[in-house]
Amino acid sequence: MDYFEKVLSNIRVKASIYYAGDICGTLDFRKDDKESHIHLIKEGVVKISEVDGKNVLIDKPSIIFLPRPYNHKLIVKDNTNATVICGTLKLGVNIQNPITTSLPDLLIVELSKIDGIENFIDLILRESILKKNGTSAIQNRLCEILIIKLLGYCSEHKLSSGGTLAGFSEVRIARALHAIHSNPEKLWTVESLAYEANLSRARFANLFHHVLGTTPLDYLTSWRMLLVQELLCQGLSLEQISSKVGYSNASALSRAFSKQLGTSPIQWLKSTTQDMQYD
Repeated sequence: MDYFEKVLSNIRVKASIYYAGDICGTLDFRKDDKESHIHLIKEGVVKISEVDGKNVLIDKPSIIFLPRPYNHKLIVKDNTNATVICGTLKLGVNIQNPITTSLPDLLIVELSKIDGIENFIDLILRESILKKNGTSAIQNRLCEILIIKLLGYCSEHKLSSGGTLAGFSEVRIARALHAIHSNPEKLWTVESLAYEANLSRARFANLFHHVLGTTPLDYLTSWRMLLVQELLCQGLSLEQISSKVGYSNASALSRAFSKQLGTSPIQWLKSTTQDMQYD
């Protein structure tokens, strides 16, 4: 069963390529609280620095993915070049989501390990040369497919540092997660989720917290609030959304949302809409 696909189907992937070509010297990237960064190294030797104090030399074609905001630099020695693609990435409407929070601060994967991914990189670079109408849109869509392939690889090869992706690697916990993701409207309890996992209540609660670092009901609430944010951005009203995520009415949902996010759904949507206008 593809547990990962169910999660991804509820989180929009939006990439924006802002450079594709050769670089030399140092490229400095400032911390961004709303977007992740991705760098695709096609050719050359590159050092990435200042990611949580780490300095990593990359001498093979690779993907560099920073799921969370960090100041960082790409450094290429003087008198040499590297062919790279640089972009930003949004997964859903909030940088805090089950995917990005499951990954390490810095993820580096050699291109050769992900089947077919180099073809997408070649197409992105080719579009930069052609510079025809729609080039940016084509590059962004290609990068989004590339990201999905990368995330699938991370899930399959257990590259997570905890969270949801780690939960998928534990068969019993994965069954409970799938139940939550598939039926967020259901009135889940720890007991009913433990039944899905075929564990006792105590054993399930302890194992869930050990693997994901949170309680089953806290995870359920977080997942529901992520769905609420996505549905609000799609134009649905709180009344329409409430029954889809397990709340009896709009008032109950609004209270839960405010408690979880520290702001009302209307205030959150207004702020998010303003941010999107400046993207």
